Amino acid sequence: MSSIDVSISKSISTLNSNLFSNQQFVNELLKTLTQVFENCSINIYLTNTHTKKIENTVSNHDLWPIPFYEIKLLNSAYNKNSKKKNLAYYISNRKKFILTNFKQLKQDQEKFQYSCNDGLFLKLENKSSLSYGIIFIHSWKNKNKLSSHIDDINKYKDISLNYISKAINILENYTLHSKINNLITNQNKLKVKLHKDEINLKKRVLELTSLYETSNELSQSLNHNEIIKKVLHSLNKVLNLNFCSIFSYNLYKTNDIYISSPKKAPKSIQNKIVNQTLEIMESFIFSKISKNEVKKSIIHIDNYHIPITAKEINIHTNIPLIFRGELLGVICIFSAEHQQLNDNQNFINTISNQLASSLGKIKIIKNLEKSKIISLLENISDPIIFIDEHTNHHIINTEAEKSLHLNNINEKKLNKELPIILYNLGLYNLYQTVSKTKKAVTNLNIQFNNHFFSVNISPLINETSQFLGTLITFKDITKIKKMERIKTQRLNAISKINLFIKSIKNTNHLLEVLIDYFLSISNCNMGSIQLFKDKSFITFAHSNFPEKVRQTYRFKNGISISEKTQKTKKMLIIDNYFNNKNINPNVKILIETYICIPLLYNDNLIGIINLVKKFGANSIEITKEDKETLTTVTALASTIVQNAIFYKENLEKEKLDQELKVAKEIQNSLLPKKIPEKEKLMISLLNSPARKIGGDFYDFIEMKNNKLGIIIADIVGKGVPAGLYMATLKSILTRNNHHNTSPKKTLYKLNNIIYHDPVINKFIPLFYGIFDLDKHSFTYSNAGHEGGFIFRKNKFISLDTKGFPLGGYKNENYEEKTIKINNDDLLTFFTDGLIEIRNEKNKLFGIQGLQSFIKKHHKFPTNIIIKKLNNVITSFTSNSSHIDDITAIICKFNKKFEKNHEIIFRDEFSTKSTFKNIKETRKKITDLCKKTNLDHKAILDIQLAISEAQVNIIEHAYLGNETKKITFIFTEYNDKIKITIKDQGLKMNKHYISKKNTNINEIEGSGLGLYLINTLMDEIEHKTTKEETLLILTKYKT
Repeated sequence: MSSIDVSISKSISTLNSNLFSNQQFVNELLKTLTQVFENCSINIYLTNTHTKKIENTVSNHDLWPIPFYEIKLLNSAYNKNSKKKNLAYYISNRKKFILTNFKQLKQDQEKFQYSCNDGLFLKLENKSSLSYGIIFIHSWKNKNKLSSHIDDINKYKDISLNYISKAINILENYTLHSKINNLITNQNKLKVKLHKDEINLKKRVLELTSLYETSNELSQSLNHNEIIKKVLHSLNKVLNLNFCSIFSYNLYKTNDIYISSPKKAPKSIQNKIVNQTLEIMESFIFSKISKNEVKKSIIHIDNYHIPITAKEINIHTNIPLIFRGELLGVICIFSAEHQQLNDNQNFINTISNQLASSLGKIKIIKNLEKSKIISLLENISDPIIFIDEHTNHHIINTEAEKSLHLNNINEKKLNKELPIILYNLGLYNLYQTVSKTKKAVTNLNIQFNNHFFSVNISPLINETSQFLGTLITFKDITKIKKMERIKTQRLNAISKINLFIKSIKNTNHLLEVLIDYFLSISNCNMGSIQLFKDKSFITFAHSNFPEKVRQTYRFKNGISISEKTQKTKKMLIIDNYFNNKNINPNVKILIETYICIPLLYNDNLIGIINLVKKFGANSIEITKEDKETLTTVTALASTIVQNAIFYKENLEKEKLDQELKVAKEIQNSLLPKKIPEKEKLMISLLNSPARKIGGDFYDFIEMKNNKLGIIIADIVGKGVPAGLYMATLKSILTRNNHHNTSPKKTLYKLNNIIYHDPVINKFIPLFYGIFDLDKHSFTYSNAGHEGGFIFRKNKFISLDTKGFPLGGYKNENYEEKTIKINNDDLLTFFTDGLIEIRNEKNKLFGIQGLQSFIKKHHKFPTNIIIKKLNNVITSFTSNSSHIDDITAIICKFNKKFEKNHEIIFRDEFSTKSTFKNIKETRKKITDLCKKTNLDHKAILDIQLAISEAQVNIIEHAYLGNETKKITFIFTEYNDKIKITIKDQGLKMNKHYISKKNTNINEIEGSGLGLYLINTLMDEIEHKTTKEETLLILTKYKT
């Protein structure tokens, strides 16, 4: 198969696999024919099958402008010149061709500078002779004839016609598919039109139904709120509005605006609706309406189709509500879609007329009811208030005006202030409940202006069971209440004692109970209790009387009232506060009475009670009986408060101890639970916090490639705060320490994290080093911590670098050093608490004291060095507590540590539990020791320790029984001597063995012998089984 055949086959496959547009079709034809007629100019003209006009063109070079009439003539020529269908025509001489346009020929010759005398036409036509267009091919740009450029033009013509025939079939399928799509589109348009007509019909039905339902409901209701809300509901239901408003003007001497709005609508839109509605209403009445005097009600709806802004919302229409020539309000319809509402104007006008008629009728009926109620209330002797729920109008009889001080208040102002008066009397919420539930509330007791009233709140319902409003009646019971109060006061004084006693465990609650009780018996409404703490009196409980308010009540000489009581230790009562000439009148709150009572316990002033009555408060005056009650209860309160203080102090101490215990456990969990064990490195640790919770931090980091990291840090501070910082530091280290990171890079990263950390607000000195046990090196970096040192061949080598403590400066750079470590190198790391300890003479232990100790004991294993260091610290400080935390990490490097566990020599012997055998045992042990390289002092220590142990076993394990057996096992290792003593007697108290820092003056009995053994030997281990007891004593070779 030739390349042309492959291209044609690929093109046909491409056309078959996709439904192309006309332009895509001609592009594909051009692409394929360009491969058939190489280097030729190809021009394709796709025509409309009905109009025969050219719709799509394409060319691989400049498109040849074929005239429209020439396409028609060419199609005709094809059919006339051949009996059979002729779809290709080669013109060898355009000058002799009858259809040649000679003007175009001349233009072609000028353009190509060539005769341009030939060309090939190919017709795009299907089997039914339906023409889709013309293809014109020439080789003018090559300046030769097509027949010369193409070897066998007839062959290529046939190839092209065969390809075009297949392509035309595919184009016909595409055309048929397009026609089907057009038919479907037209069908959908018809469906949309039918659906739209159906919606319009439903809309008209909805309008009529809503008008009918609204008319029925309006005729059955006398509540203007319900009527307006129903009309808004109908408007939204029919018009599908986003926003609508109804303004009720002076219907019952009030102005109301009702707005239907979606729940999610911005407040800016609601404000715009209110403003525009007011503007429309003002244009009808020719006067201004105060926005503050208009009551606003929002009715939420769900149809919020298109989110719009306040700028887009505008009034679509407004209709005034007029009844019998009187303007009752206006309806305003808002929309951002004006065309949507034009067809509903008749509905809007009709429902507006219905609303105006209903509101007018209600106004007439309410005016008649009001005149009847006023006449009735004026004939009742008790104070009465009537609140018309629908009109928001209040009727008050003469007696109520006198009792509630409502004289000389005009009706408009009264309607505004009455809710505030009811709220101050504590009746407003109850009134609202009655108006909602339509159920009466009776026998409520209130106090106003030194008078007590019994109040009843009842719904008023007419003969047609319609709710007219709420009736509030007041009955003066002041005299009865005064008698009851004195009686109750006496009983409360007795009943409160139990409550006071029960509250001792909770000081805050006790003080609250006391202040409430004292306010009750003194008829005061503000007060506080001050207690003596930290050399001053501090307010621990108050009721509307904080410290900054209390301090404003002073005498003119500047002394506060409570300070006066502190000096006199006597009750101080100031009546008619502002009439007292000695009082400074510049206060924050006006008051009538100030009572200041001292709380005395064993004649010591432990607190002060301040009681204050506000100016104009509804309370009766303090009587003689009240003062006597105050004096009696104060004496009892003093004792109870003091007991509560004692209880709280004990409780806080216990709580603190428990918190410290938990904090200590948490802190211990942050520190390593065990020291890493390495073949070439022996590590031991000393950690002694100054308090229960220390501030020293250390950690060991196991790494790959036989590396080990050591961190030691000194958290600034002690106790719980230091523990908190330690927890934070541990968390930061865990998250950010990467094992492959060098010490200085680790410190750089930690420094920046701690610098920005919200918890750690202090600097943290920290030393970080990494042992490479394969390369025998130690790499370290220091952030302002105490530098460590290496003891090597009787010399000290400092391990320190420059660097500021962590968290000090952002992006702080740290120095790093690496040092080779040799056999028997002893590395010591420590916090400043170790070298800063002092003895009784205030002598500093110092770095010299530490290095002197290391120099003396460097040959011991690290655990023995640590043990001896602890003993030295205890001895140096005389067993007293140190003021700073102490931490020391001692590491010894040796390539042959594993050989120290090899046994060189072992011997075992037994003896009876008699005192006469002690000498024999001592000689036997001495002979075995002399075979080792122990020095004379070490042998003497072992002799004495073995003798003490043997005596303890005879006396305390065997209780003097001389028939029992004691076994001694002597074992020599490379670095130590271990002697195991076995007996089958009574078990020894393990506490005595493990106790290391015992004061010798406190030791009794067998404990003194064990203390001596522990001092003489380097290690003591105690094991117990069911059959026997083992005491293992170790002495290291030095």
